[in-house]
Parts: sequence; C-alpha cells; structure tokens
Amino acid sequence: MYCSNCGEEVDPNAHICPYCSHPLQDNQAAAVDTDNSEEVTFEEDMQLFVGRNHAFYDKKWKKAEEKNGVSFNFAAFFLSALWLGYRKMYKLVLYMALLFLAIDLILYFIGYEYEFARVDPIDQGINIGVAVTLGIYGNYLYKKEAEKRVQTIRNTTTTTDEKEKQLQNKGGKVWYGPLLAALILIGVYVVPASFLPVNFNVVDEVRYSSFYEYPDVEIGVMFDSIFDNGEWDHVEDNDTYDIVEYTGVDSQNDDIAIQFQSYPDSEEFEVFAVTIDGMELDVFDINLFLEDIFNEYDNVY
Repeated sequence: MYCSNCGEEVDPNAHICPYCSHPLQDNQAAAVDTDNSEEVTFEEDMQLFVGRNHAFYDKKWKKAEEKNGVSFNFAAFFLSALWLGYRKMYKLVLYMALLFLAIDLILYFIGYEYEFARVDPIDQGINIGVAVTLGIYGNYLYKKEAEKRVQTIRNTTTTTDEKEKQLQNKGGKVWYGPLLAALILIGVYVVPASFLPVNFNVVDEVRYSSFYEYPDVEIGVMFDSIFDNGEWDHVEDNDTYDIVEYTGVDSQNDDIAIQFQSYPDSEEFEVFAVTIDGMELDVFDINLFLEDIFNEYDNVY
C-alpha cells in the first residue's frame, strides 16, 4: 500500500505514514477501491484488445495459469508463423526467421550435411519443434504480448476514446496478417538462406542423381533394380573431389564395385572406376559395362 499524501510504500496495517505522518485509515479503503477499479479496467481493455474471441482466450489463459503456461491452440500448432501474423505478433515472426537463419549458419560451420532430394531430418525436426512449441505455449505468448501492448497504450494515451481506438487498431486480428508473416519469413530467412553455403551429403548427391542417358531415373533406383545387396559409401574426401562407391552383386554372382568421382564446386560427377570380382576395368570396358547396365534396366522395365 502507498501513502496518498507522499506516495511512499507503507505497511498496510499502519494508521499513520511513518514518512509524512499522514493518517492512513481512509487511505486504506481508497487504495483497495482504486486497485479493484484498475484491475477491472485493465481486464476490459484486454477484452477490447483481443476482440471477438476474447472469451475463448480468457478460458485458455485461465487454464494456462493452472498448468504453468500450457494450454493447447490448434491454430498455432498447424499454422505456426501464419497464426502469429493473424494475431499481429510480427516481432515473434521476425525472431523465428532470425532463429532459422542462425541455425543454418551453425549447421554449415559444424559441417552438417543435408539430405539430398528428400526432407532433411534436421529441418523436419525444427519445423515440428516450432509447431509443438507454439501449439502448447501460443496462448501464453499471446497473453504476454497482449498485456504488454495494452499496458503501453494505457500509459501513452490521455483520453478514453483515444485509448479504445488504439486498442482496437493494434489488437484483434487481420486477414492480411498471415501474408505479412510469410513476407517476413521470405525476406529475413528464405532469401538470405539461399545465398548461404550448404553442405550436402555427397553420397546422396550421387545416389539421387541420374545418368544423362536416363535423366528421369535415379542412379540408386537403377542399381537396386539390377544388383543385389547394394550399399553406398563415401570412400575418399579431399579439397577438389570426393569418391563415392557403390557395391553390390550382379546376376552372375560377381561382386561389383562402382566408384564415382564427384566435384563439389561444379556439382558434377563421373564414373571413376569399375571393379568386377577384384579386377578393375579400363575406360573402354567401363563404357561397355555401363551400356550393359542400361540394356539390362531396359529389359527389366
């Protein structure tokens, strides 16, 4: 409790202010009434700020208070950043975009290799983590953001009409919010990330690529249709090229080893060596071997 005369904080049970000797009995009752009035007014302002769905969020916020901030929001879970934009929480969208960009930088510097031609498990995990976090704590985050904005408006406005106008303008929801959120993600994360260097998995880069003669067939799919017990391995790594090896067994039960030389700078590769039962083929025989593979694939499909 505070003294109405000097403003100093005093003991609620005191009858006289120890700082200015002002009587506090009437002040106590006035303070209680004032506190209750301010509390009701703030809650009304919160309802005006949230808009038509204030009853839904009031219920969710009460549940969150009972469970350490946890109350599930399906819209936040499925839409994530778009939901944030719908509720005008653009700053959180910006932080999310910066977080994604920082994660990409960290993954590059630690040498993480992204999966090629498929959904990367790291990216998938991050997306799921964001969706789950917003689904569980989205209501709590919205409450904190709403309280902060409402308090700012209350502190910076001088008339009731001006306050209500700002609460309505800065609160509620907007149909174009998801579009603005998408633009923030594109401008802050997607575009800058496209210029960042990326470490791709060299084995997958070859495995999920194709020969010029069969541009619509992945090399891995072609080999698996012809050879048994196929395995891929990254056998050599240096500054200018990488060696990727495929091993398997052909229809004659011969052990096959096919090595590809991959060039990271040009994103190209070529068949470097072929070994059949330990015997390495020359360049001419390698071309014949590849032609046999193509013919056999044509016969199978």
